[in-house]
Amino acid sequence: DVEAAFEDENDGAKELGGASHFWKIVHSDDLFEKSKGRVGLKSLSAIIRPNEMETEQAEQAAKAAEDILAKERLLQREKRRVLVASCISYSCAVFALRDLMGGGLPPSSESIIKSGEVFSMDQRQILNLLLQRFGDACNETGKILLASLQATLIQNQGGTKDDGSQLAAEALLESSQFWFAEGLDAFEACGDVRNLALLRCNLCKSHKWRANYGFAKAKASSKPSSKHSEDCLQEAADQLLKAHEDLGQRDVDPRTWDMVSEELAATFLVLGVRRRQSVLGTGNASIMFVKRPLSPGEERSITDPMEKALKVYDDSGNAHQAAAVHYQLAQTFSKLWTSQLNESHTRKKLAKAFEHYGAAFGYFSAHLQGNEPTFCVLCLDLASLYASITGEEGLNKALGCCLDTSEAFSIQSIEATASIPNADARNRWYESMGTVAKSVEERVFRLLRSLVKLDQDRYKEIYREGLSAKLVHNARDDEEFEGNPKASLLLALHEVLVVIKTKYKA
Repeated sequence: DVEAAFEDENDGAKELGGASHFWKIVHSDDLFEKSKGRVGLKSLSAIIRPNEMETEQAEQAAKAAEDILAKERLLQREKRRVLVASCISYSCAVFALRDLMGGGLPPSSESIIKSGEVFSMDQRQILNLLLQRFGDACNETGKILLASLQATLIQNQGGTKDDGSQLAAEALLESSQFWFAEGLDAFEACGDVRNLALLRCNLCKSHKWRANYGFAKAKASSKPSSKHSEDCLQEAADQLLKAHEDLGQRDVDPRTWDMVSEELAATFLVLGVRRRQSVLGTGNASIMFVKRPLSPGEERSITDPMEKALKVYDDSGNAHQAAAVHYQLAQTFSKLWTSQLNESHTRKKLAKAFEHYGAAFGYFSAHLQGNEPTFCVLCLDLASLYASITGEEGLNKALGCCLDTSEAFSIQSIEATASIPNADARNRWYESMGTVAKSVEERVFRLLRSLVKLDQDRYKEIYREGLSAKLVHNARDDEEFEGNPKASLLLALHEVLVVIKTKYKA
């Protein structure tokens, strides 16, 4: 209405024109300019054009994203429009107050004159409040767009880059990052370190989406990289490191600091795993003979992020995640030792692999309930590492690792799983354990056959006892598990492993 009044020739507003200071304030729309005309009060659109695309394709992507958002529930649509309107209004208010502060009144003035009344509030406090509200609105808008992006990707799994849904997803991701960046500037300007750190966590999530789904680079100036995923994860980690810098120290806000730390450690771990896959391949084999020796820089690029993650988890007392990092480091060194050029380096890498496997084994064996599949896979990987060492000793220790899994298939584990209220979770556990059980059984008898060839007198009887238990053992006739054949199969393997383990230790 004010704009219409200024443009109404009959009221003589033209005489005021663009030169009017008040007109400049009223007509300001910073977000409209930054979004190249996409974000404004007339449309209340939260979508901008992706920078990496040609103009026509970028407009198609933005329109496709808006079409997806238009299909959401009415309450979701209205909430998003209100947030965008809030962002625009707060942005205009910030511009107006800054203009007023710079146009005559000093920034530290003790009062602001409005409608003839004097307010006993410092201008800087008002500006900071407006910036904080603006940052909050931008952050919430970005979070809503990320949620819409997630829903879109779930609904359109398997789509190609040419699909309209994929174009829409890219527009949604870039738009969310646009709003996060605006909020970041606002929180930095008002010195709200807590919200600044929390927003960097959201920005980190957007970089992870970019890494996981191979979206284009956010900046047109970015050079193409064959390690796009790693670059995005590094950007995510950089945001979290800056969040720690913003907070300064944990005492400022312990809860926010710890949340940033957990996210940072998880990002470092994923970054290290991705780099390992990039350099050493994505094979699942625990032992991989690398064709060429890696440079010290390549090795550090893999292990450094994992070690940083381990330090964060150790400092925060998160033993479970620390054990998971030990496991990943063990897998890394179990691949690296095969590429060393001299015996000294080979021994060091092999020792590192055993050290980290030992730490992971120690935790998961003491916290078996709920971690049975992970523990079994860890034991199989450790068995593979021992088996790679030539001779009877290596095979013997490998067999011992496999037999250590017996408790994972015991009646206690099955009863604990039966108490899980979620049926899907129970089914996933049985499915995972069923797959692992086949691998454990095959590995145990394969190792026994190899050991029999080396020392028939010592291992032939163990092998025979194991075969007998496997062939003649019937599943338990417990009424409790009568209708659960999966549980019966696991119990049957448990009995076989116990028979072999008893004879093995005798």
